Amino acid sequence: MGIWSGRGVKTMREYAISRGGLPMWILVATIVASLVGGGSTVGLAEKTFASGMIIPFFYVLGAASIAIMGVIAPRMKAYLGTAVSPGGLMHLFFGRSGEIVTGIIGVLFSVGAVAAQVGAMGFIFRELLGVSYELGVFIGFGVLVLYSTFGGICAVVATDIVQCVIMLVIMPLVAYFAISRAGGFEVILANVPGDRITLDPLFQDLPRYVPQILIWMIPWMLPYLLQRLLMGEDVKQVKNAFYISALIATAFMFVIIPIGLSALTLNPQLEPYAAMTYVVQTVVPVGLKGFAIAGLMAVIMSTADSCLNIASVMTVCDLVLPWSKRVLSNLQMLRYARYATFFLGLFAVFGALYFRCVIDFILYAEGLWFSVVTIPMLAGIFGYKGSKQAFVWAAVVGAVTMTLWKVFDLERIVIYSLVGGVSNAIVFFGLSEYGKRHGVLEREEQEKKERRLKILEERKRTHLSGKPYLEADDWESPIV
Repeated sequence: MGIWSGRGVKTMREYAISRGGLPMWILVATIVASLVGGGSTVGLAEKTFASGMIIPFFYVLGAASIAIMGVIAPRMKAYLGTAVSPGGLMHLFFGRSGEIVTGIIGVLFSVGAVAAQVGAMGFIFRELLGVSYELGVFIGFGVLVLYSTFGGICAVVATDIVQCVIMLVIMPLVAYFAISRAGGFEVILANVPGDRITLDPLFQDLPRYVPQILIWMIPWMLPYLLQRLLMGEDVKQVKNAFYISALIATAFMFVIIPIGLSALTLNPQLEPYAAMTYVVQTVVPVGLKGFAIAGLMAVIMSTADSCLNIASVMTVCDLVLPWSKRVLSNLQMLRYARYATFFLGLFAVFGALYFRCVIDFILYAEGLWFSVVTIPMLAGIFGYKGSKQAFVWAAVVGAVTMTLWKVFDLERIVIYSLVGGVSNAIVFFGLSEYGKRHGVLEREEQEKKERRLKILEERKRTHLSGKPYLEADDWESPIV
């Protein structure tokens, strides 16, 4: 289906944010499918089994926070149809520096996320089908890269629809069979330790958890979700799509939580990481077990293909183009994006095979994104005029602060991503206000106008030579 839907992709815009005209239900399906990955199924069942309801509470907060992106959507009206990548959006706010920094960190995070999802596919193959982990990784990689490379976001959206339908049908069935085998909710509540099924530990130590509650409720504007914002036809559609998606994703979390509690009731000695696979292997009836495995694979691949696509788009649009000394045609950009998809997929496979602690890398890269990009991006979307110099210095301070906090293991005080984000915000707003008083913004605007004149002259020369062109460095008007 992915290959079929990716036929006829001819421009970088189509490869990055689709051909346009997506109905509401398709946009909802691709948002939900991208949101709900291996961490929200296998990972959530594991955390519920191991620690009770506190970690699932944060997962639910994270899913509900997607609704805040619906609140942000009306502020995106000026950028729909203009930027095609997160770096393109940051170029509008902070110039080439913002674009390149966003591209580097976005690619690191996205490739790490793909590696984790591909590794999860290898784990599912090994535990449920008896296939070796390595072979499972290569099978998952092969299918994923095949359609993602060929059709870009058009292929990803088509497969997201199928994956969304599969997981929203299959996972509730798995939960039903798990609860029934465990003897019903009454038996589960009677057998699970009392501190595992309440939030009392959270309220008893609330000051410790307040920073985590704050960090989970802030929309991080992660690359693949921001891509969905840019795919909408208009702000009303995007706003409603994120509201509906938040409701569906939150309900999905409440479907997975009972699976972890049922596994704890059925086999308390089980290793937590095997909670989901144990339930599928022992509880789901023959005949439906294959569909359950397909549901798990659908959940995992739905996030992996989204992250792989946005990684390749950011590689080309936010890294190759800003450093390119010449204007690139759409054909050249498409070729580079497909190369990037394949080779970034290979890097992800390498990470899944040789670094079994990939999740630590993802958490670090995700924290780096929050500590460098999230606050300035939200400020720009809401109309705050920050200087390019303020962004660069804030990025450096945020990244260094977060890294040092992580290296010296100070998370017992406050989680490192929040520390990085706060330090980034202090430097960014402080230097921006200083720049407003000392004419920094005016000088940057003048430099931007001069560079734009040079770009227009380059376009004119390109037109006269009869060659196709692409605005390699100017995101203030749509790509042609």
